[in-house]
Amino acid sequence: MTGRELRLTLPATPENVIVVRQAVAGLGEALGLSRPRIDDLKTVVSEACNNVVLHAYEGEPGPLEVVAQPRSDELEVQVSDQGKGFRPHATDADPSLGLGLPLIAALSDSFEISGGAGHGSRTTIRFGFVPPEFNNNGTPTEAPEELEIAMTPGEIAKPVLARVIGALAARAELSVDRLADTVLLGDAVSSSEGVDFAEGRLGI
Repeated sequence: MTGRELRLTLPATPENVIVVRQAVAGLGEALGLSRPRIDDLKTVVSEACNNVVLHAYEGEPGPLEVVAQPRSDELEVQVSDQGKGFRPHATDADPSLGLGLPLIAALSDSFEISGGAGHGSRTTIRFGFVPPEFNNNGTPTEAPEELEIAMTPGEIAKPVLARVIGALAARAELSVDRLADTVLLGDAVSSSEGVDFAEGRLGI
């Protein structure tokens, strides 16, 4: 670590992703990021590191390299490997490939992937100190206060609602007993039996 720059080189293993996660969390604290932004930072960096662990070396040992450089209003994090590289699209042969990329895109301000097969890969993530919704000349953009979901009742409703309600319950830090109750809530809401849905749509 030089000045405020953080550099890590360690074996690309699942347990070392946790090490990187904690290191960038400490850097976020040193930079004065809010707790929610630190949580987002840990998530996007973890996803980038997981791509290296899962796809770069095909089970062989190899290095995971992480460089985090604070700028005036953002943190740039580069996660790279010296492996075979990966394509950011899932395939039938490897359905897990790239599943973390939409999450990185959603939580970071921008990201890009460079490299290619046989040349390693580098994921560069730019993470603003201020949440993206406040980047409109310092004025928060309008955002809905409630979640709205619309779908056609049927077989997709139960698994979708179960995960969404579970995620909201976890975010609310409910007790284990109350989390269990959300399963019943999801089942009740997703059941179309005896329920008159407006225009064949289920809305929450």
